[in-house]
Amino acid sequence: MKIPKDSMIYWYPIIEEIDEVKPYLPRTTIVVSPFTDDYMIWIRIEEGDVTPLEVLMYKQWLELIRSIIDEFYGYPVFIRTDHCSWKWYWNKTCVVESPKNLAKNILEIISNTVSFAELPVRAIVIRELLKIKHTFRAFYGLPIGREFRFIAKDGKYLCHGYYWTKKSIEFKEGYTEKPENFDKLYEEISRPLDPEDFKLLKHLSEVVTKALGGAWTIDFAQTEDGKWYLIDMATLEHSWVPPECKHLVK
Repeated sequence: MKIPKDSMIYWYPIIEEIDEVKPYLPRTTIVVSPFTDDYMIWIRIEEGDVTPLEVLMYKQWLELIRSIIDEFYGYPVFIRTDHCSWKWYWNKTCVVESPKNLAKNILEIISNTVSFAELPVRAIVIRELLKIKHTFRAFYGLPIGREFRFIAKDGKYLCHGYYWTKKSIEFKEGYTEKPENFDKLYEEISRPLDPEDFKLLKHLSEVVTKALGGAWTIDFAQTEDGKWYLIDMATLEHSWVPPECKHLVK
């Protein structure tokens, strides 16, 4: 089985071994799926069209995920596939608030990944739920915070920009409401990085791409205590880039 570079199964174990990067990574456990070569199994599980052996394998995998969360994380907890989290849907997908929601959230993330993103699911990744510094929430409860996307290639910084454009932010009736002072709050949360923060994130993006090789996008988020975390990565060719960096893609 060849693992694509965009999968956390590929890139996370590499950057996790870099001493100067470790302090900036959320606590993470990757639980590989028993169905890595069968993309359609997840649709069949939703529809109940599975064999007794497949049911047993799925239940054992789910229990393994549950036991890891119980022992090392607790609730609420953040989960995602090795490719994406569907974080816009918040506690319907990536944020599991209690054990009773775990199986439902896992299947929702997997269904979206397979059906809409058309990506395979090779693992569920368990992560500590970071308290993101934010000024408002959008979509289905997602905190819109200090998130920046950096781009670097082979250990050289190329560009960066704020992760959320105004046009990309949506408010969902019954879940979130657009603040009256939205423009002011957006300006505050999207303000340019302080020189020291820029220096740190630039350095981290160069270190990880030197280790991985090639061109990558690297996402950083700031927590309420002011600390920065490297929360996601993907190859540049498969990534959205901030408006400031459009010159880097064709």
